[in-house]
Amino acid sequence: MVAQGRQYLQTAWWITVLPGLAIVLTTVSATVLAAWARIATDPAQRWRLTLPRKRRPVQAPVPPEMIP
Repeated sequence: MVAQGRQYLQTAWWITVLPGLAIVLTTVSATVLAAWARIATDPAQRWRLTLPRKRRPVQAPVPPEMIP
């Protein structure tokens, strides 16, 4: 479809651009999925899939005069 639409680029650009965009999106999606699967199945790399835990902020001590 991309090659057949080359002759219509001046008048109907979407005939070539949309199938090309579909090819790019499919390739990027397959690459991301393959990278995720590689990390998910490797026990040494599985920690990369966990979300970082937020540390609780350290609260300043309250002076005794402020305690009711």
